[in-house]
Parts: sequence; C-alpha cells; structure tokens
Amino acid sequence: MNVKQQEIINTLINELNRIEDSRNQNKGFNLINIDSLNEKTNEIQRFKEEEIANKQAWDDIANEEAIRLVKLFQEDLPNACVQKYGKETGHYDLPALMIRRNKNSSKHYADCVIIEVKVLTEQIRDSFGNTYSKGIRLAYKFDYNNNEFNTIEEIVKDKRFLELIRIRVL
Repeated sequence: MNVKQQEIINTLINELNRIEDSRNQNKGFNLINIDSLNEKTNEIQRFKEEEIANKQAWDDIANEEAIRLVKLFQEDLPNACVQKYGKETGHYDLPALMIRRNKNSSKHYADCVIIEVKVLTEQIRDSFGNTYSKGIRLAYKFDYNNNEFNTIEEIVKDKRFLELIRIRVL
C-alpha cells in the first residue's frame, strides 16, 4: 500500500470514528432533539397562560375601580345620573363610567362626561424573544382625550374636567 492509499484509509477510519462518536453522544435522538423543541413549546404556552391570567386579573381590578368610582361620584353628584358602562347604558361592559345630568339625558358622548379606567401594560420577553403583555398599573382618562392621569384625584383637579362637569352635568 502506498502513502496516498494509507492516507485515504486513515481519513475514512477517522470519519467513521467521528460518525460513531456522534451516534454515541446523541442518545435519545438522531438528528433533531425534540426535547428542546418541546421545552420551547411549553415555555411559550406557560407565558401565554400567564398573559391571559394577568389580563383577566387586571381587567377585574379595572372594573372594580370603575364600580368604586360610580359610588364616589354618585355621592358627590346626587342629582346626576352616574352609571358604569354596561347593559343599563346600552354599551359593552367596560371599565368606564358615564356622568349625565339625569337619567333622561342623552347618552351621547358630547352630552355627558366619560371616565375610563385603563390598564397600562409593559412588554416582557421569554427566553426565545417572543413578547407578551403584562399589566403594571391603572390610569384614568376622561372624554376620550389622550391625556392619562395616574389617579382619579388628578382628574377631578383638572380644570377641563371640572368645566365639562359644570356644562354637561350641573
């Protein structure tokens, strides 16, 4: 056997040894490790379930806050009609309230004062880079403007809000 033939044989032996070693190292799968794929699927599912539970919890908190606000405004404005958005107002059940002059007043947004309780969220990422929403706190808005307030007390100190109450409710 010449040198070139011996080199070819050695190369073949080395390649066969490498293939055999890789077979021995990858016990449980040949080419695709489904365990790591299943781990990813399980983590994504866990994050989605947490996102849904988090959203539901924050939605419940926002609705409870809207109910609390209805009671407070009813005490402060005993002659006005203060209602949470829902069947009785002809709207979807939302964490928002409508303040009108009286029960017979128009429900049109231009004739009453609307306060929304918003859930502010932040984006979080799983280890694979997928993003999910997570509630972080409540915020308040009135009359569909873009200004967000941290507390309801900030809204009731706002001159624009008070002017709307004066014009549309009192």
